[in-house]
Amino acid sequence: MHLKEGASALPTEQTTTSSSGLDVSKVLLELEVPFSPDQVRWRVTNTTNDKKRGQIVPYADSRAYTDRLNALFTRRAGPASTRSRR
Repeated sequence: MHLKEGASALPTEQTTTSSSGLDVSKVLLELEVPFSPDQVRWRVTNTTNDKKRGQIVPYADSRAYTDRLNALFTRRAGPASTRSRR
């Protein structure tokens, strides 16, 4: 991605559409949607020395993240993707 001098790579409140026509506000809202419970796993990250207590954190498999991003950024079939190229 090439930015103009002084331009920000991150969307701002004033910027709702990217130069490619992508609705940034909509994408950000869709990225905030929690994963379904069947996609969430739990991992023990810290335990006490006696291993009787610990801290767990939720995480999703990397495939869940990939699927989410593909669903948001892959072109869908439609008039724009079926036009013949000149």
